[in-house]
Amino acid sequence: MTVRHTIPPSRQRVAETLSAVTDRPHDPAQQRRSLDVCRDYWIALDTRDAAALRRLMADDVLVEFPFSESGTVQEFRVFHGLEDVMSFWEGGAWKAEAEGSSLVDAEVAVSADGQIVFIEGFGDATMTDGQPYHNRYVIRMTVDGGLVTSFRMYYNPIISARAFRRPVVGSPDPVTP
Repeated sequence: MTVRHTIPPSRQRVAETLSAVTDRPHDPAQQRRSLDVCRDYWIALDTRDAAALRRLMADDVLVEFPFSESGTVQEFRVFHGLEDVMSFWEGGAWKAEAEGSSLVDAEVAVSADGQIVFIEGFGDATMTDGQPYHNRYVIRMTVDGGLVTSFRMYYNPIISARAFRRPVVGSPDPVTP
């Protein structure tokens, strides 16, 4: 049996959206500035340098982790504003059960105007119980005025759930790394 999803006429298909995209001016200098900001952001994340990370983000920064082990497309983890984001990094992510976390073998793409940076790479970490944690990531960062205004990270939530011993909705398997 084939089940088809009916798209309401008010919702654009990707081909329509792509046709409507306007040209962005090519700005190599802005591309370089954004790459430098993103590099410094990752150094601050990797070294857990809260002061440096804070200086690199806009006051109204948005950090999102859209995929969840719930199996839904509802918001999973969304942090609005500098204080909320810093609470997440300092109070949650940096205290997680993973050590030596780093993104490796990254590929980077920058929009023509230099405001959007995509990073695709592989996570390489060791859990505090000694188990390896490897995941694949795609990150979309927006830089405006020399500050990160948004950070969206996509990764396999099932691998993450197992590593951090979070339940996977609908899975008959016990949560094991």
